Amino acid sequence: MRMVFFCSRDGPGIHTDIVTRHIRNGVQRRKNVEKKIKGSKRGLTFSFISENGTFAPGSRYRYVIDKDAGRIMILPSKDGGNTVSRKRSGLRIKSLIDLRSRDILELVSASDHMEIEFKEECILVAIHQKAENDRRAKICYLNLMPELLMAAGNENTAINHICGHIPQTEPWEDLVLRKQVPDVLRVISLFSGAGMLDHEFTKDPRFEIVYAAEYDHDAVGTYRHNIGSQIAECDIRTLSGQDLPKADIIIGGPPCQPFSNANRHEDSRGSLHPEGDMFAHYLRLVRESGVRAFLIENVPGLLSAAMGHYMNLIQTILPDYSVSAKVITDCDLGGYTKRKRAVLIGNKGATPVIPDVKIRPVRTAGEALSRVAPDWPNFSDVTISSEWVRKKISMIPEGGNWHDLPEEYWTKSVHSNMYRRVDRNQPSISIANWRKFLLSPPKWTDSAEWDRILTVSEAAALQGLDKHFAFSGSLNSMQQQVANGVTAAIARFCKNILAGLFGRPVVMAD
Repeated sequence: MRMVFFCSRDGPGIHTDIVTRHIRNGVQRRKNVEKKIKGSKRGLTFSFISENGTFAPGSRYRYVIDKDAGRIMILPSKDGGNTVSRKRSGLRIKSLIDLRSRDILELVSASDHMEIEFKEECILVAIHQKAENDRRAKICYLNLMPELLMAAGNENTAINHICGHIPQTEPWEDLVLRKQVPDVLRVISLFSGAGMLDHEFTKDPRFEIVYAAEYDHDAVGTYRHNIGSQIAECDIRTLSGQDLPKADIIIGGPPCQPFSNANRHEDSRGSLHPEGDMFAHYLRLVRESGVRAFLIENVPGLLSAAMGHYMNLIQTILPDYSVSAKVITDCDLGGYTKRKRAVLIGNKGATPVIPDVKIRPVRTAGEALSRVAPDWPNFSDVTISSEWVRKKISMIPEGGNWHDLPEEYWTKSVHSNMYRRVDRNQPSISIANWRKFLLSPPKWTDSAEWDRILTVSEAAALQGLDKHFAFSGSLNSMQQQVANGVTAAIARFCKNILAGLFGRPVVMAD
């Protein structure tokens, strides 16, 4: 039995005492309070009695915001986050949740009230207008919480929940869809690289990677080691739809050079970049294969490159697909970097919904790097810089760059993105090929051992991988494979949106 409270904001912030849940003979007693929400310059705050100790004072939590739907999910956290505060109310000690961020303020600024639902494994908050239809819609959404949320403390679960239960079709359409698709969704991967996007799909029983294609020899070797032999080392320009097995979804990211800010040019069609041709071939194979849905992951510049040519190309080649696009950020989704990516999802039928999800507090680079240990497969794979370069690295503070060097160390070839050092207390900058711009780890001690660039293992950890994923090939190749890959958080996010399109239930991520 669930319990919903209607709470109000008072004074400078939102402050409401939640009525204690009484349990007698296994039956919960409800008491609802509804008040108008006033303006706030602080955030969102509420207090309650922690009955099972999950959110006891001093415990840690993170929260997930879905701004589009006006929802907040609060989850226990074992590896950092916010701390549950203590509030004295008479002789009782209450737990105090205090959410302060720009996103929270934007969410509550135009709201009338909020509804709070306490579960053993999480707290759900719905903030919305008082309109009855909207209210009912939000409550219906809260009732969709799956039993698999019983394993609390995993923020990926919240993302799965949000992405996997977004209504994409009318009920009758969904019924027809469920009869048309198999229990396991068959996936084709193009431009697979080392398989960092595919890796998240292989861990999910809802999906099966039935075919993959990649041109780079070393990346193919990495893929086969970590995922399987279903990858073909080939140029997709030589493939046709008849060469591909039957599938439900195609995923991939065509080479990003034509869309990068570093590769802007006057030509409106990207003809100066042969990689631009790969984008059209990706779309061609989607059309020829007849898959129900597709995913494109790329740099944000894709959405505006060449005066919108590539977006128009999608409409021209794939007129039967409804397409949604959004720029997302890794650390908003539970990742460890500030990497921004464009996500395009196409579907034959209802237009996909890409929710505006943000996990707070963000995870830090220090949290990711603290996981790296000598038993990681690429622990010692690192470029040995010259003594002159190591000298300059030694002078860079955490979060700094070459501007922190004395002027006598400046050169014409150095730009603002070079000689960067990771700040342990913030998400990392994007992991491009760090060998080229000399990205170094935090200086954990005063030892000179930290005056170097990142190892392959450290960069992989920042991308969200763990010791079970090993890279192969030359050192330069491994570095490029990591840099080209999709972060684990972004991959999970996209995966669960695709699952939602097919009406698939939410499953727990690792």
